[in-house]
Amino acid sequence: MTGTVSRLAALLAALFILLSFSACRGEQGAVPSATTGEAFSGAEQESAHESAQTTTGETASLEEEFSPLLWRVKDKNGHEMLLFGTIHVGDERSLAVLEQVRPFLEECAALAVEFDVTEYEQDLQAQIKTLARFVYTDGTTIRDHISEKLYENMVKLLNYGGIYNPAYESYNTAFWLNLATQALINRCTLSSDYMMDRLLIEKMKEQGKEVRSVESADMQMELLAGASEEYNVLAMTQTLRQAKNYNASLSMMYEAWLSGNEEILAAAVAPGEDPSFTKEENEILLDFAKKMTTERNIGMAEKAEAWLKNGDKVFFAVGTAHFVGEGGVIDLLQKKGCTVDRIKL
Repeated sequence: MTGTVSRLAALLAALFILLSFSACRGEQGAVPSATTGEAFSGAEQESAHESAQTTTGETASLEEEFSPLLWRVKDKNGHEMLLFGTIHVGDERSLAVLEQVRPFLEECAALAVEFDVTEYEQDLQAQIKTLARFVYTDGTTIRDHISEKLYENMVKLLNYGGIYNPAYESYNTAFWLNLATQALINRCTLSSDYMMDRLLIEKMKEQGKEVRSVESADMQMELLAGASEEYNVLAMTQTLRQAKNYNASLSMMYEAWLSGNEEILAAAVAPGEDPSFTKEENEILLDFAKKMTTERNIGMAEKAEAWLKNGDKVFFAVGTAHFVGEGGVIDLLQKKGCTVDRIKL
């Protein structure tokens, strides 16, 4: 158990990304289908690695101004706060973005994030509680819950990402879906070391300011652990099919985030149907996407509205997917009578 717990901090980044992108797995999604093959193959592994190397070279040569999505929102009483869309992976350019938003951080009394990941990483009991959610307690293993073919291809993917461990056999489909995401992140040119949420938290704590949680680690882990087995199997199958272009897709999202291209970001996170699945299977995917985005957006908007009403000057920073599009936090706050203005960095 101890060895597995020690790896949970690394898996947090994948959980964040899974929460952000699980609603975007169709044709319109952030991770478009890349192959008509049924699973992740050795040829696709090599192609993914080559794609990563190519993208690294292209990214390094880019010289552009950064303007991630930042808004100033005011309620009817003139109280205001700042809203900032984050992304949970990045490269060294995220440090430049942090410097750009620093003056806006400094004008706020507190930072609000989905939850304080740095605090969670120091809480061993919370991590053990999280792991317990994902363990089979009926004596079965992952091989009893998915097909042999899916299992074999998942093991290939985890080995490709350098994270397969026989101890994971006793963990459920939700955990294995998360592992698949982590495996792909490990082979990407972007890194969770540059998670914008973490950079913001560390900066505010350096200044001795308050860090608030909009949700909680426990709530997010419960949401992921509560996904149906049908959903997890479909999402694993989809992840394997899309693995070849995962790096390119995530890089595209990051570039759109850096430039603040709201149109691309909104289109990328909009749920879409996967033509390789049946109508019923797509409904399973879309129903869970609603829980991951639309329903969480409502709670986030309510938190923002309450802090506004109280006159709290907060830098409200959650995943960009929660702000953009119909039903996003921006849309919900505007419907509550708030004015929202984009700030160009």
